[in-house]
Amino acid sequence: MKVDTLRWRDNFIYCLSGRGKAAVVDPSDASMVCRWLGDCGLTLEALLVTHGHADHTGGCAELERRFGCAVYTGVRPEPLFLACAAGPCRVLHTPGHTEDSVCYWFESEGTVFTGDTLFAGGCGRPAPTGMERLWRSLETLKTLPGNTIVHCGHDYTVDNLEFAAEVAEPGNRALRRRLDEARRAEESGRPIPPSTIRLECETNPFLRAEIPEVAESAGVRPGDPFRAFAALREMKNRW
Repeated sequence: MKVDTLRWRDNFIYCLSGRGKAAVVDPSDASMVCRWLGDCGLTLEALLVTHGHADHTGGCAELERRFGCAVYTGVRPEPLFLACAAGPCRVLHTPGHTEDSVCYWFESEGTVFTGDTLFAGGCGRPAPTGMERLWRSLETLKTLPGNTIVHCGHDYTVDNLEFAAEVAEPGNRALRRRLDEARRAEESGRPIPPSTIRLECETNPFLRAEIPEVAESAGVRPGDPFRAFAALREMKNRW
């Protein structure tokens, strides 16, 4: 399975292809997807939607009308099989940012599409009553294999890493290196290097709430990772 990334404003649209077929994750804009399909000569078989916000679903109605493709918008009890992928896709229910948030995990391809649940160096804003659910969803994503490539819904990477390095965990050397790499890439116009679950576990403070330095930066006594996570998320909202 090949993954191409289209950028609509600060949203990422992921276009998956193989065997002459394509699936698209979070089709924000129909015209961009149509041009990509035409350029590649592919047949659209499915749309995979991580959650219902308009900046992730904006192109769905038009693409469904034009191509008659399947549209997947929620958790499924059984794996999803797509012609463009080498193996099944497991749809993980990851509520918190919204109640309907899901992630699409292609285990055999070694990749997961996380929408607005997990970002490079950060996480999404929780719904008003979603803080604990978001934390539990991130704890679930931490259990995926470390080499799993993370494809998130927005490019907030430098901002997230600056908050992490300056506020949450200034003593984390791996985080500092990652921030330097991301800044250099952004300044030169190159794509920021892709993330993995292992890299997020090493540098993303929202996956490191059990670390004493992170808890103390959030003003929470170490030993209560959920309280530390919640305090850190509130700090990021105001940063």
